[in-house]
Formats: sequence, structure tokens, C-alpha cells
Amino acid sequence: TFGSADDARWHQGSLPHFTAWMVLLPDTDQAVVVMLNAGSQFDIGGANAAWSRIPQGVVDILRGVDPPDGLTASRFFIVFDTLAAVVVVAQAWTLVSVATRRQHHRRRTARNLVAFAWELIVAPAILVLYPGIVGGLGWRAAFGFLPDLTLTIVTVGALAMVTGVVRAVQLARLRADRDRGVDDDTPIAGRADHDRARREDTIVRTPS
Repeated sequence: TFGSADDARWHQGSLPHFTAWMVLLPDTDQAVVVMLNAGSQFDIGGANAAWSRIPQGVVDILRGVDPPDGLTASRFFIVFDTLAAVVVVAQAWTLVSVATRRQHHRRRTARNLVAFAWELIVAPAILVLYPGIVGGLGWRAAFGFLPDLTLTIVTVGALAMVTGVVRAVQLARLRADRDRGVDDDTPIAGRADHDRARREDTIVRTPS
């Protein structure tokens, strides 16, 4: 069975970037061949079902039946690209937020730990393992065969790691400030005055 054809003989083959179907309809001496320059060896968001509806729809039209309803290939890419853009923007916004705000030791430690785990452990691990996860294609083939997904993974992973480094540098500076006796709420402009006053106090107290 293929679409509305109960007597169909068919075969499907796919690569990460390509999908093809060959359908034989013996009772009407017809054949359908569909080649699609898109594919997914992982059923991401119902992508495989969207691809399959194309040859099924052709067979249904030949049989005088309405093609199947559901997620179309174009709509799938609209949804996927929109979600990818949202994820990239969210990670970029996190980087800007971390880089422009002053860290406080009083901030929730658990939240920082979760952020560090994502930015400096999970994100790098995904970048290392990704070529193997998509079938051992290697980065060059991954960009050629799965450009949308690969570009999203690389962009988000890189932004996350940069965010983690910036966060770590800020926390290290904050720890250094506290060791110097600078309060978390001291404005950045006033920290130089604090250091200068501390040096002067040290000079005054140094025995001659």
C-alpha cells in the first residue's frame, strides 16, 4: 500500500541531503519517481512524514483522490528556520546580557552552575560529537548535506562557549575585587578610588 494504491510496489532511499521514491502501479501501468533534494535520517519535527506526503500525493492524484493533508516540506522549513533563529537570538542575547551586566556573588549559585554546565560542558561536547551523531559525515559533509541544522548547531555552540568564557572572566574579576575588599555594589568608576585610598592607607601605616 502506498497512498491510495493498495497494489503499489515501491522503494525509498535516502541520504542526509537527498530522498527518492520509485512507485510502480501495476493495475494502471503507471510509475511515479520522485527525487527530493532534502532529507533527514532522523525524523526531526516530522520531516520524514512531510517528505513522504509528496510521492503519496502524486499517487493519490493519479488515482483521482485528494492528496494527504499535513505538514508540507515548505512549512517544515519555515518552522525549523524560525525556531533556529529564535535559539540563536536567545543565545546571542544571553552573551550580550552577561557581557554588559555586573556579576554579584549574591546571585543564585545554582543558576550559575546550570549556565556553566551548558556553556562550558554540554555545548563543547555537542560540537565535538555532532559529526558522529549525523552519521560520521565530518564537518565538511555536514555543512554540505545539512546546512541549516549544522549552521545552527555551530552558531549556538560557539556563542554558548564565548558566553561561558565571559561569565568565568567576570566571576574571576569579582572574586579578585572581593579579595581587595571592594563591595559588590561599588560602582566600577569608584573602584579605582577605593584602590587608591587603600594604597595610600597602606603607605601611611608602613613603618619608616
